[in-house]
Amino acid sequence: MCIPLCALWFGYCFSAEQKDQLWLIYYVGISDGTQETDGVTFKVEIGEPGKKGSSVAEDEWAESSWKFCKVEISKFRDKKIAIKFITDPGATTNCDWASWGEIRIIKGELPKNYNGEALPAGVSVLVDFMKIKPARTGYIKEDEDITPIDTKNTGSTFEATKRACGGVEKPVYFAHPGWQGDAAGCPTFGEFVIDLANLAIATSPPEEKSKKTKIDEGGGPIEGEEPNYEEKEGIISLRVKDFSYTGGVKFKITYEWMVSEVIEQNYNIFVHFTSPEFGEKDREDIAFQGDHGFSKPTSQWKENTPIKDGPYSLTVPEQNGPAIYYIAMGLFNENGRSTDIAGLSDGGGRFYLGKLIVSGEPGKITDIKFEKMKNQK
Repeated sequence: MCIPLCALWFGYCFSAEQKDQLWLIYYVGISDGTQETDGVTFKVEIGEPGKKGSSVAEDEWAESSWKFCKVEISKFRDKKIAIKFITDPGATTNCDWASWGEIRIIKGELPKNYNGEALPAGVSVLVDFMKIKPARTGYIKEDEDITPIDTKNTGSTFEATKRACGGVEKPVYFAHPGWQGDAAGCPTFGEFVIDLANLAIATSPPEEKSKKTKIDEGGGPIEGEEPNYEEKEGIISLRVKDFSYTGGVKFKITYEWMVSEVIEQNYNIFVHFTSPEFGEKDREDIAFQGDHGFSKPTSQWKENTPIKDGPYSLTVPEQNGPAIYYIAMGLFNENGRSTDIAGLSDGGGRFYLGKLIVSGEPGKITDIKFEKMKNQK
């Protein structure tokens, strides 16, 4: 359970005759695929719209699994309130793939040991946050809200999507804290305005993605025209050194890096598996990720000496079924993405190493292969 903190709501009280309790319930988690994270603090503030709210819950979490949280909000009954969900990073923002899952306001009595299973009899859902959009999004810099959210520098969207933590997928709002530019190291937030006195809220369900992949007789995806990326020169080269399918939704992949000149800065690596059909449009078509750090800092790499990176065991989204995912990689730190890498580039600091060809059917993957792209050297 999240830790409820005292919060005063001046000028309002409710009588003992109002028997139905109101609860804000949700899950927090770090999405699957992360290798190294020092965790984030998930914070919830509630207050009057347009004013700074009071803290009602905080929860530190660094696990690739779901944690159920609940906060009683009966004191806000019949009020119009702003609920602000804040993702506050730790010392670093590396792999802080934070997700707020299945956020709801419910009415009714919950057992003390309720941990998120099926709602008890007599408990009803008043607000499903996955069917509405935030009134505001942004990041917090020096106690000032910067809006709207800067997706490029935060990686966060606060748009309804789906994420898996510990292999369990839930509808979520993805909420990575700021990692570069003016947003580096800053908490991100999504704020919803809810009128508990009038719950006739206009909902806007998440847009369903059109799954147009054509399938061959063997259950494999039939690829259309490959993206046409520009070949760039640089002092850093990288490639997929080894790949193996390990069954089910799993595969292992090893990368290899080499530099022709010494790099003065230290970087982390991002790995984006992209799909125009199944990826998140506001997040560069990312369908899933494999970001990680290096065992040997990049500033210590020697010239013309191969650097083995891996193997890493990763998981593909089984629910999508047959699909093609392009492997986009790059280096980043607090100054942004490196542009010193050689290879196929989309111009945004991402470099393409090839593609995964996933065969099977929705809910059952039968094979995963790696291939280079046709115009790849």
